Amino acid sequence: MTIASAPAVPSSTRLGTVLSWLVLPLMMALTAWVWWMARDAVLSQAQAQFQHRSAEVESALRSRLLAYRHVVQGGAGLFASSKEVTPAEWRTYVESIDLHHDYPGLTGMGFAGAHGHTATVQMFAAAGTDRLRQPPRDLYTYPALRVAMEQARDSGEATLSAKVSLAAEGEAPQPRVVMFIPVYRQGKPLAEPLQRRAAVRGWVFAELRLGELMAGVLGPGDPALAELDLEIFDGETMGEGQLLWDFDRVEHWRHNAPEHHLLATRIPLQVDGRVWTLHLATLPAFEERLDRWKPNLVLAVGFTATLLIFAFTRLLASTRIRAVRLAREMTAARLATEQRYRQMFETNRAVKLLIDPADGRILDANPAAADYYGYPLEQLRQLRITDINTLSPEAVAAEMTLAKTEQRRHFNFRHRLASGEIRDVEVYSGPVNEN
Repeated sequence: MTIASAPAVPSSTRLGTVLSWLVLPLMMALTAWVWWMARDAVLSQAQAQFQHRSAEVESALRSRLLAYRHVVQGGAGLFASSKEVTPAEWRTYVESIDLHHDYPGLTGMGFAGAHGHTATVQMFAAAGTDRLRQPPRDLYTYPALRVAMEQARDSGEATLSAKVSLAAEGEAPQPRVVMFIPVYRQGKPLAEPLQRRAAVRGWVFAELRLGELMAGVLGPGDPALAELDLEIFDGETMGEGQLLWDFDRVEHWRHNAPEHHLLATRIPLQVDGRVWTLHLATLPAFEERLDRWKPNLVLAVGFTATLLIFAFTRLLASTRIRAVRLAREMTAARLATEQRYRQMFETNRAVKLLIDPADGRILDANPAAADYYGYPLEQLRQLRITDINTLSPEAVAAEMTLAKTEQRRHFNFRHRLASGEIRDVEVYSGPVNEN
């Protein structure tokens, strides 16, 4: 009897079988990877939008506080330039600013004189409907205000107080912060804190109510109000006692877990000698407009239609190419922008000097300035403007004050070159914010 052997299975068939079993988990893994990528893209887009909105809120608040500081500095300038300011003159100045309409939340401005261990309010002008309200007589009786006033006095800079409830005449105590700018007696040395303490004349101060201030920062139509919650705390920690303002009066800061908010962040904000902490968290309106259904759709399609895996891989490859191209284009555009703006200073044929108005130091100069004045660039950057301006240091300081406050932009000076030659120069100035 002859026994016939079974036909051998071709190796290509066995390989195809093995590959078919290998392709199935590979395709499932690839589908899972695509699902993860889609989910990450949605979350990354949400993170970018959230960071952008948060930065907008921070910038708007910072700009508003800077504008308020300029108003208070204007009041301090009135006292600094006058031997005496009468209450009527002060009231006229404050009313000319129109605090109620142009600076919401700035409820009043005044001047407190320094008298030993007291800070007596000598004049005060309230805004809007608060015109008849008066602040406490002695601001030193409030520890938070006293700390801020002494800090402003010793530093010579604008200083914000901690949260304080001022029991002013005619109203119940309301939480506020107060901004102080010191006023010193004319002609006194102010180089050291002890000298400033001896020379202090008083403080120009302004009361800020955070609710009205934030209503001006975030108007009723601002989309951030519908999609983000904002809470502001006094200090670097968040707690009920440090809370300055809460948009919806819900303590979102207590619930930062993902089941409560998709995204949340804390932003420290340096504001005139204090640190405020901004806590921002997404609200349901923000999360509802995200394309969170897309990853689930990718997962369902990937597991039910294996042929689409290849299409997805090609899509991902093309997406990566576009992303790299976009990144390169953005990098090239950023470099071109930086170069263009740098050329406005370094390669400009006009003489350009960057001067610190506080002490007159020449912080930077372009090659055209070096050629004009006859100094090497490094040496020119070590000079002060008084080294080349023929005016007296006092006169130069006065002119720089006008330039710093933008009261004047055009000047005519006589400058001394490295050779000793004196030349008439025409100067156009403008402020540069280095922050």
